[in-house]
Amino acid sequence: MNKLKYLIVLCFVLVLVKSQAQDTLNICNNLFGQKNYATIVVLLDDYLKYHQQDTLALELCGDAYYEMSLFGNAAQRYTEFLLLTKQNQLIYKKRALCYYYAKEFKSARYEWEDVCRKLPDDKTNWYYLGLTYQQIGRYQDGINALTEALNRDSIFVLALQARGNLYLKTQQYYLALGDIDSSLKITQYNEQQFINRGLALIGLKRFKDAEKIYERIIQRNEKNVHAWFGLGNVYHLSRNYAKAIDAFDVCLALRPDFELAYFKRGLSKLEINQQERGCADLQEALNLGYTEALMYLKKFCGR
Repeated sequence: MNKLKYLIVLCFVLVLVKSQAQDTLNICNNLFGQKNYATIVVLLDDYLKYHQQDTLALELCGDAYYEMSLFGNAAQRYTEFLLLTKQNQLIYKKRALCYYYAKEFKSARYEWEDVCRKLPDDKTNWYYLGLTYQQIGRYQDGINALTEALNRDSIFVLALQARGNLYLKTQQYYLALGDIDSSLKITQYNEQQFINRGLALIGLKRFKDAEKIYERIIQRNEKNVHAWFGLGNVYHLSRNYAKAIDAFDVCLALRPDFELAYFKRGLSKLEINQQERGCADLQEALNLGYTEALMYLKKFCGR
């Protein structure tokens, strides 16, 4: 009889504990809808001390940490989830995102490679793998991964923009221009993509076309530092040094610590025999951390 009573009490306690656990998860789900992530992690961190194998709680806690941009904490919760069950591919993807945004690119690379093997039809997996390769300097691998993303969706604009950027970095200017133009057909106007288009045109030595691009950007946004720099660069390469200096003047008025603008303005001044002013600009570029200026200071300024 006593044994029966004990079993009844035990069952009642288990039901009560299960009910309380469910109540906690329900509360946290409601709080997630309200974007009250800080309260969720407080509740679930305490809850998981006693319910370490509750995968629903681990995922929800990880999601809340992710939304708070606490990517290391989120990755830890997802790892605890995966130690219990390795079958949930979505959790691998969530952890890969955490590694990427936490700038743990080595871990992110291996995670995204694994996710792409397991979920090869998801274009976003290939996209993030491409971005990760870019961060670790493996540009051609990045191009290949982004191409896989575009094979699954030819108008995936983020992948077009990212691959165009990598083509620029690898000086494949014609291919860069193709991706940039394809992305602009979708977005119509994107200031950064027009900046990149100007860079591609400069790489192809189409200086007049690049000049028109930068002028168009400036008409829309006269405070775009990179457009003024690009325009100055076009004038410099076209040997119109006086106009180049004027453009670099505006660029530096908008951003006084732009070391590359000092460097290019210095070179333009040297070209029109403004020796002292040109050397002063090269020195300022060096002071701001542009080490390539040192070689020109030694060559043209005797320093």
